[in-house]
Order: sequence, then structure tokens, then C-alpha cells
Amino acid sequence: MKILVIQLTRFGDILCTLPVLSALKREKAASEIHFLVRKKFAAAAENAAGVDHLWRFDTREILAPFFDGSGKISDGTTNLGRTVQALKNEKFDLIINLSFSPSSSYLTHLISKETTPVVGFTRTSDFYLHIPDAPSEYFHSQVGIDKSNRIHVTDVMGWVAGVEIRESDWNRFAGSGPRAGIICHLGASQDRKTWPESSWVAFLQKLLDSGKEKITIIGSPDEKALSEKICGQLIQGERVENLTGETQFGELKNFIATAKLYVGADSGPMHVASFCSTPILNLSVGPVRFWETGPVSKGSRILVSDDPQMLGSDVVFDLALEMLNGVESKRGYIECKGRGGIHYVVHPDARIRIDQWSLVDWLYFDGPLPRFEGEIQKAVCQIIEVCQLCLGQLEVFYKSPDKVEVVGILDRLDEIIEMLR
Repeated sequence: MKILVIQLTRFGDILCTLPVLSALKREKAASEIHFLVRKKFAAAAENAAGVDHLWRFDTREILAPFFDGSGKISDGTTNLGRTVQALKNEKFDLIINLSFSPSSSYLTHLISKETTPVVGFTRTSDFYLHIPDAPSEYFHSQVGIDKSNRIHVTDVMGWVAGVEIRESDWNRFAGSGPRAGIICHLGASQDRKTWPESSWVAFLQKLLDSGKEKITIIGSPDEKALSEKICGQLIQGERVENLTGETQFGELKNFIATAKLYVGADSGPMHVASFCSTPILNLSVGPVRFWETGPVSKGSRILVSDDPQMLGSDVVFDLALEMLNGVESKRGYIECKGRGGIHYVVHPDARIRIDQWSLVDWLYFDGPLPRFEGEIQKAVCQIIEVCQLCLGQLEVFYKSPDKVEVVGILDRLDEIIEMLR
């Protein structure tokens, strides 16, 4: 059996896909697994366990003529056609698209044949979006591009692929020998998810003043200027090794795998730390949903702040020292309990709103019933009442599709839910 797995998103998403590939190879040992990623982020997938052939999709070669005039439009379509045909010639027995993007659905459709089983986003013969499996339907209807996923993205992708992800599927980059030092990644996948420059300066200075551990800064070439600016403001900053933009992926794995602690925001390197079982202090700031993309190495801790400016350097420094010294903290934070089932537990005063993780935990993971304030309590009861009416009307419609007035009622109930929100 020949299987193609498609992941056309960024560095972190590719890393979160690796446990799925490992599980797929374990459960279908005789299969030949092909993995399609964007060339720009292919380093994250090189030498991945379970992958027999890695395909590097050169989006720049295909899209550049459309956007920067570097060639004829026909050059882009020709390059796309060549890639599609090469993949189509493989005659895959199963295609799994884990990208969750409408654009990836076109490529999936072009590669597949009418008789090829497909899971994940694809297209009908007349190019309408086609979502053939329940997990992808869940993602399309409940998450999309602007709403919150309810479970970790790796678990969602495992659900789409139909595999059970085990602890062994995560342990991929473990280092050898004693751990030493602190790794800090100053950037993030998006600027709005980045801890402020002044906060990093204050935190790193506190680490230097404590004088206990070597500090190494990592990051992409795009973050070089930021890291140099921050290091330039440190007293005795020469004690900080700044490797931003100077490490290949293989070297990055080795650095992180031998560290005592990783400190950083939501990013690809943070996921590398999860694979290395390195304890992570995750600064979950801005529009980040830690239960969806947070660290999964046991014992890691998460500090949450909607406003990056409000996460103080003293709080981060104190929690970092407690993690280094193996001390149980009394302050509020979220703790990662492991990679299976429920990943996170909220410790008191973690500064996370009740309508976020506590509600998700209750709705989807049999967590304790949250204690709502009066207005929220009323709203939740009203939402439940409206949802029950919706379900009743759907039942009527399924039994009697000719009752067109039901559609109008459902539209009105949708409007009421929006008003309640």
C-alpha cells in the first residue's frame, strides 16, 4: 500500500505531524509512506521516522510568476503541472491531507484519481470543496481559520489519519548525557505572539545575575536583528551565546535535547523541545490557544496572557528558577501532564479566563463544571436552550425534508446564538 500524507503549512505544523507519521507507519508497517511539505520548511521533516519518501513542494517556483513578475504566468502553471503529474504517477492507494486549508484541497484533488480514497480537504469533480471524513468536517465547521480548536492539533491530525498516537511516537529527538543550560527563543510564529523586547531584556538580565546556567539564544535569520538588539542591552551580555540564524535544524535539535530548560513562545523550536522531552516554559501570549498548539513534554509549564505586556519578567524568572530547581510552584500556571488524553491542568490563579480552557475541559474532556458568574450562567443556559431547539428542528427536517419553514427557523436560531455571543 502506498500512502501520501500532505502537510503544506509551517514549520511547527510539520513537527506536530511527525507523531502521526510514526503511528501510521507502526499501524501499517508494510505501507510505503510519502510525505509532501513545502520546500521552505522541509528541514523539519528530513529523516522523519516512518517516512519512506519526502516530497519538497516548491511554492516559490510555482507562485513567483503570479506575484513578482519573475517569469511568465505559464511558467508557474507548467511547474505546478510537472509536480502534480510526478505525484499522480505514484498511483497512491490513500491520500491524507492534514493541511486543513481550502488551497491544499485543490492540490489534493489534482493528485488523486476518482477511485483514490482521500481523507482531509479535497474537491469534487466540479471543484466544490469536499470534506469526506468526520474529523475534517469537525475542523471545518467548528474551527476554520478564525475559531478555537478544542484539542491539540496533533490529536486532530491523528484522528483524521485514523491512527492512535502513543508516547513512543513523540520521543524522537532525545539527547544523551547530562542536561545543562537554558535555551531561549525570542521570536514566535507571528509578531503578535511575541513577548516584548523590554520583557526579554529584564528576564535575561535576571538569569545572568543569578549566574547559575549558561544561556543560549536561538532563532531564524529573520530574528537576528531582534536578538542582537536585546543582547546589546544586557550587562555582561557576552555570557549569552547568540546563535540566532546560525544553526541548521539538526544542530538545533542537539542544542535543545541537551538543555535543562527551554523558554519561548508558540513556535517551531518549542515543538522541537517537546520531541526532545526538554522541560518547556511556554510564554503563551496574545492570540494563542495553548490547548491547541502548546508543549506536550511532561512537566512543562505555561504562562498565559492575552496582553504580552502584562506578563511580567519577574513572574517568568521565578517560575524558570522553580523548574530548574525542581520546586513545586504555588503561583498560577498551566502544567502539561503528558502526551495522551488530557494534556493540561490549570493551577490556581493562572490568569486564564473561565470561558477558555476550563470550559473546553468541561465540554470535551469530562473536566469539572466551571463556576460561572451570574451573567455567564444565564448566557450558557440560554445557549443550551437554543441548541436544543435547533436539534429538535433538525430532527423534524430529516424526517420531512419538504418542511422548508424549518430552514427559516434554523436561520433565526443562528441569529439568536450570535446575539447571545
